Amino acid sequence: MGGVENIKNKFAGKRILVTGGTGFVGGHLLHHLQDSGCSVTATSFGDAKPNIEQGIEWRDIDLTDPNAVQMLVKEVQPQIVFHLGALLGAERSYEFAERALVTNVLGTHNLLSSLGTYCTQLERIVLMGTSEEYGSGKNIPFTEDQPMKPVSPYSASKAAATQFALLYHELFQLPVVILRPFIIYGPGQSLKMMIPELIKYGIEEKDFEMTKGEQTRDFLYIDDLIESLLLAATSPNAVGEIINVCSGTERSIREVAELVHNLMNANMKLLVGSRPYRENEVWRLYGSNEKAKKLLGWQPTTSFEDGLIKTISWYRTQKERSLV
Repeated sequence: MGGVENIKNKFAGKRILVTGGTGFVGGHLLHHLQDSGCSVTATSFGDAKPNIEQGIEWRDIDLTDPNAVQMLVKEVQPQIVFHLGALLGAERSYEFAERALVTNVLGTHNLLSSLGTYCTQLERIVLMGTSEEYGSGKNIPFTEDQPMKPVSPYSASKAAATQFALLYHELFQLPVVILRPFIIYGPGQSLKMMIPELIKYGIEEKDFEMTKGEQTRDFLYIDDLIESLLLAATSPNAVGEIINVCSGTERSIREVAELVHNLMNANMKLLVGSRPYRENEVWRLYGSNEKAKKLLGWQPTTSFEDGLIKTISWYRTQKERSLV
């Protein structure tokens, strides 16, 4: 992360807006922005704020409320926006699909339209997409120019938000950049995610139920993602582009589980095959990061093993403090 300190200098004196500031990625981004000499406004929606105070002004905002979003944008007049706020979930249901549509598509529209209408010095809008937009695509590794084939309401809503962002760039010249991160992990992630859940079971010495683990994923450490976000906000060639943020390495879920197990030297068993696969399971999900190298000058610097060691250490410390 040595490069992050140099990138942060470019934010001095800027007005920054971060939606979804209480999330996993938002919290890490705010941590790095708080001492960069910029004025940061972060949004939440009924969530507890992370322990980040210096230089951060919090606003409790429902992005699906256009009047509230307009008022926020008029007051803050951000120059750089990181749009991280979203409804996450793997649920396959009509009810969840409606909530994802409203939050992820309408919420994004409200923000983009307000920024385009009321901001006078807007420089960049960085939107957080997802590798799940590729879904069941067959061209492996995934590249940014291939069609989207989402397989869940969440990924479909994010794909729709991407299309609206690109449309608004073409129609209204909004300076948008869409980053498509693959599987992010690191300290502070929700225990609902596989790696934190596995670490928790290892700490508690409980056997871990899992699928056969044949599906593959592309994992990226959180610090590397934060560096890509900062670069996307400052790189002149990024505007109007979709950019994969990934390691470019394909790993099976079973391989990942076994590596975590070995690094922890945990008194636990991996109960491989004890869980069924999800409906519409994506079997291979990994990407090319060549475009990120070209446009952002970015590539990951944290090895998978080093990232896991840092993550395991963080959760062990939290457990000792009775916080996990």
